[in-house]
Amino acid sequence: GPFWFRVEFAARGGGRIQPASLRVRYLRAWEVDLSDRLKPFTTVHALEIREAVVPPGNHHLRIEIQDEDGRTGSALVVIRMT
Repeated sequence: GPFWFRVEFAARGGGRIQPASLRVRYLRAWEVDLSDRLKPFTTVHALEIREAVVPPGNHHLRIEIQDEDGRTGSALVVIRMT
């Protein structure tokens, strides 16, 4: 069923996160860019989907975002659904 998916952002050195710079890639044998689909769920604080739905299996996401000074942060997120 649906679950709450949230990845929080934290800028360093007083910078401000730039939500428009969000890049989310679904990692498979080839990458699928999910960025445009997920930008409506993005704020300066987090990527948050209150009722996310994904099929069973392991899903690997590479999430990248920049601050106003152009510094990029990234994380690998694995969602395991049974």
